[in-house]
Amino acid sequence: IYCNPMDSEQSNPLSEFYLACRSGDLNKVEYLLSRLSLYDLNQFESNESTALHAAAFFGHIDIVRLLMAHGGFLTTLRNRYNLTPAEESSDTIRQLLLLPDIIQLRFQCTDSMTTTLFTPISAISDTDKQSLITTTNEPIAQRPDWIDAYDNAQRIALENHEYMRKWLTKIPFTHIINMIKTDYLNQMNTILTEDNLTVIQEYITLANDEDDARYLVYAYTTPTSFFKQINIDLAQRGMSIIIEKLTIASSTKIYFIIIGSDFRFENNISKKYRDDEPPIGFGQYLFAAVIINHSSIDHWRYTGVTYRGMNISNDELNQYICDARILTRSFLSTSKRIDTAFLYLQYNNPILRPVLYVYRVTQRHTSLTISDLSAVQGEDEVLIIPFVAFRVVKVDIDCFYVSDRCRVSVIFLDEVTINEKSKLNS
Repeated sequence: IYCNPMDSEQSNPLSEFYLACRSGDLNKVEYLLSRLSLYDLNQFESNESTALHAAAFFGHIDIVRLLMAHGGFLTTLRNRYNLTPAEESSDTIRQLLLLPDIIQLRFQCTDSMTTTLFTPISAISDTDKQSLITTTNEPIAQRPDWIDAYDNAQRIALENHEYMRKWLTKIPFTHIINMIKTDYLNQMNTILTEDNLTVIQEYITLANDEDDARYLVYAYTTPTSFFKQINIDLAQRGMSIIIEKLTIASSTKIYFIIIGSDFRFENNISKKYRDDEPPIGFGQYLFAAVIINHSSIDHWRYTGVTYRGMNISNDELNQYICDARILTRSFLSTSKRIDTAFLYLQYNNPILRPVLYVYRVTQRHTSLTISDLSAVQGEDEVLIIPFVAFRVVKVDIDCFYVSDRCRVSVIFLDEVTINEKSKLNS
């Protein structure tokens, strides 16, 4: 039986935003964009189409450009005719909507997902039954203790950043790079293949020769196991999620979800080394310190919204409660394109639920947009650095409608600013 879309439009009026996109009203679309939620942007109207479908179908290229520049539009949603916006648009508009070929090809085989920068591996510990999140395929039996509880997590993060900053101001860059090579990288001959190790060593050498930290980003994004191993080492051989309750002056309870273990440079390094010499055994932190603080990276610093797709267990999802504070312990790969984040979600996993993380980064020194530095440029990758605090603003369970059988939970997180950290630590 054929159902006329006009019948449903008359019984359930189309939204103002949809009509503006369909008619090509650029001014109204621009006005409404800042007032709409992520769900409003991707809403299926009564005619089972989205605003992006309408703009693409009617050939309003300026509207499509505006929507894509704004971000947050999922271009893979299908209308009642099982078509995406790109599939019912002109060739010119289609090029604006499609992900780069290299990204699409990577996801034609599910095996490739285990080697991407984004994908976590979630598991349950055999010993303590704690829910774990890691970025490695390391067998569970080989993993050490994951759970550590400690107070003043945000203060520790601030102190660690300050300590890492001192290295770049007090230690010659050449000494730092040499320590990364001799004390850290040379120990990876059992982890990396000989060819891959040579590639990473060459990048580290170029960073030293040209006094340019971009080569460390090249080393990190090159498709080897190096990025996995350094993240494991940054997280002290793993990432754990725990919750602790702190009571501040107003008696308001703040919940902290802490990624990592109780590690403080002040306690672990300052008693053994002066702050003007590179410490032995901390090559992963020296590597991170260079990427975080070197002036050659300033051009790629980023503020704005970025997305990450993950599949997590119900226990993990339940730990994300409003006003919880999240502390990153390792580098965190995200994307400015919501489409890229959705590529990392699986919908047929009976144990792990698809979750979209929406990060709002507000301080330039805490993340890098590395699209043109990455080996896979089309991902529009934003790299969030270690020791960054985020506050859980909202958790929406199964609220992002993808299809009749696919719904995604969304966690919104805002970066905790220096002022917010100061209030909590005072």
